Amino acid sequence: MKRIVFLTALLMGGLLISFQMQAQWKYEEYTNVLNGAKSPLNTGDTLTVSDTLLQAPNAKPTVIAVNEIDNIISMAFNEPALYGATQLPDTFSITVSTSISVLQTDGGTVSNTTRDFTIVYSKNNAYRRSDIFYFNNGRRVKIQITGISASNIDVNQAKTIIVLTNDMRIDRSYTTDCADCAPGAFNSYVNNITDNRDTLLVSWPANKWAKAYDLEEVGSS
Repeated sequence: MKRIVFLTALLMGGLLISFQMQAQWKYEEYTNVLNGAKSPLNTGDTLTVSDTLLQAPNAKPTVIAVNEIDNIISMAFNEPALYGATQLPDTFSITVSTSISVLQTDGGTVSNTTRDFTIVYSKNNAYRRSDIFYFNNGRRVKIQITGISASNIDVNQAKTIIVLTNDMRIDRSYTTDCADCAPGAFNSYVNNITDNRDTLLVSWPANKWAKAYDLEEVGSS
């Protein structure tokens, strides 16, 4: 028996498809870490993150806006070190002094500030495991360690149990061309099924904006 299958596929994007051009939100994150467990932190070490579009704004021509940039710098105590081979004191504190350089626009003026990050550990009391510095709109952020000091713990050991993190989170809006996102019939299939498997392989072009593909209205005759 000859069977002809009619198919209609709908490409489901992030938004309802009602216009040819639409805006889509995208969240990006860039992170760089100095981990004392891998390599002891030292004065002079640097940690930089940068927005990839700072010097190449045309690399992603579909970007229509940078809505928000969140910058988070943190120094934390590497808690797994508590269970390592080296015994730690019951109480101690560590301070990492830094200089922070922030660039907001390509070719703009670099802003500089200094900040000390301190953690205080106590075996028998609640303690703060991290010290966080939060600000906005830094598109290139460079941290340089200017000093490391410790109390009640050897400073060389302290350098191996701290983690310094430079994190950038960017919220952008993109323009999407949805000319090919509308519902439509796809004819990439064989009209005749000659065996008894009752299956039919269908395909359609990939759409980079689609999060899912929904196959609608399958029929046979």
